[in-house]
Amino acid sequence: MQEKSCRILRGGGGINILFFVDNDIKKQNTLIKVCNKEFAVKAPNAILCHDFDKVIVASVCGENIITQLLKSLKIAREKIDSTLIDFYQQGLRSFLEKFSYLLKDKNLKGAVAELGVYQGDSAKWINYYFKERKIYLFDTFEGYALGDINADKDDEAREFGEGHLCDTSIKMVMDKMTYPQNCVIKKGVFPQSAKGVEDDFVFVNLDPDLYKVVLAGLEFFYPRLVKGGAIIVSYFSPHNGPKRALDAFLTKHHLKTMPIPLGFGNGVALVKE
Repeated sequence: MQEKSCRILRGGGGINILFFVDNDIKKQNTLIKVCNKEFAVKAPNAILCHDFDKVIVASVCGENIITQLLKSLKIAREKIDSTLIDFYQQGLRSFLEKFSYLLKDKNLKGAVAELGVYQGDSAKWINYYFKERKIYLFDTFEGYALGDINADKDDEAREFGEGHLCDTSIKMVMDKMTYPQNCVIKKGVFPQSAKGVEDDFVFVNLDPDLYKVVLAGLEFFYPRLVKGGAIIVSYFSPHNGPKRALDAFLTKHHLKTMPIPLGFGNGVALVKE
């Protein structure tokens, strides 16, 4: 499900999923298939019409929006299970913390960046752990661009359509930054939005969903990566695009990656040697 989704569970002799919830009107009144079973997707206020034990947040993004939504519905805090978000962020934060120490120990100079910022849930931790470095934040801040979708072979990405993940803003992202003075917002379609960027980089998080954007990110950032620096990619994301783009880039340049624990084993790191 999407960034604002959750599922409603009832206990008993086992876990019983009642239905899914999503703020996205296009998702409501549809069905989602989980473990060969179909479940209804309903509007958030449907929660109040059912007896349930827990609301499980089934997303790693949009924690603030989901929390505010459930709070507005007066859902008791003890009934909200955010294990998924906690588990994912724990892996990401652990990696960023240790890698920042490593870069400092080796005295590596350079900026950091994230391509595919969305609502800033991972960018805020990059900003936090790399507090002494300039951080570039690349995003359209208007959701998927049509040209990027048309270049992708992922049917699901095409179904989402132009403007998917548009529920963000520069203000929303910047409000989450601990060191906003270090942030450089680069709004627009990548790689055009990177025009004028001349920095070297020690760390880059490539987190777009689409093949064309991930490949453009690799082609732009890898030559600018200092030795010992790293690019991480959500290799096992729900979309095929990032995997196909990375595989193509690795084959072309005869490079290798290593898995990193970003939560559910979905990340790989490309280190400049």
